[in-house]
Amino acid sequence: MNWFTHYDITAGKAVVIKPNSLTREDRIGKLIADPSKRFLIGLGNSGKIHVFSESTKEYIDTLYMGCNVDDATFSANGRMLYTFGGEGEIFVWDMDQRECITAWYDDNHAPLQPHCLARCSKYIAFGSESGIVNVYSNGDMDDVTHTKKNDKRKNMPKPRKEFKNLTTPITAMAMNSQSELLAITSSYKENGFRLLHLPTMTTFQNFSTNTRVGRINCVDFSPASGYLSFGNNRGTAYLYRLKHYEAY
Repeated sequence: MNWFTHYDITAGKAVVIKPNSLTREDRIGKLIADPSKRFLIGLGNSGKIHVFSESTKEYIDTLYMGCNVDDATFSANGRMLYTFGGEGEIFVWDMDQRECITAWYDDNHAPLQPHCLARCSKYIAFGSESGIVNVYSNGDMDDVTHTKKNDKRKNMPKPRKEFKNLTTPITAMAMNSQSELLAITSSYKENGFRLLHLPTMTTFQNFSTNTRVGRINCVDFSPASGYLSFGNNRGTAYLYRLKHYEAY
């Protein structure tokens, strides 16, 4: 569809947004909000990335990847946009100039999985088909400078940690708001999930080792990280209380 709906929860109403600049052939899939509240990104077809004003929802511009765009996320300050698609190539966009400043492949050299980006205020993580998850510092990512198209590995940032806990494709990830926890899952395998501690870049070895949760399709933390939930292929949602965090 080439439109989306804005829900005003306070006013209790919904407004359908139909950008005039989009054609009938254009499509808007996943929407991503800019942390700095300047932009709203709509992932389109044929490598198009539609840019809207976060405040007015008006159409601003369309970025072109040159290959299918599978997912995207902003840097913590909203200055950079990271998108990937096609064969797993990562594009870095300067949102002030709205242009691609570099493109490179994730360090594990394996294709990235659609919808397997996770970001918080300190880190950004990429999940791959091989089950490897690379965690980068947001600062390292923001420091990436322009790289020539024929030399995409020249200024490629190095991951702070490469996690190899899962051996099947990563299909869902989530970071908590305190930049301390990363949950990774694979729906290709029973009990395919791990909980990672980002400050020490280690894996919780004792997290829910005796629970049979099936094949996990989605995962997320509550706003203050007091709860963690997994949803599986049997229509069951598991809710865990993380007692280290007092608030919801």
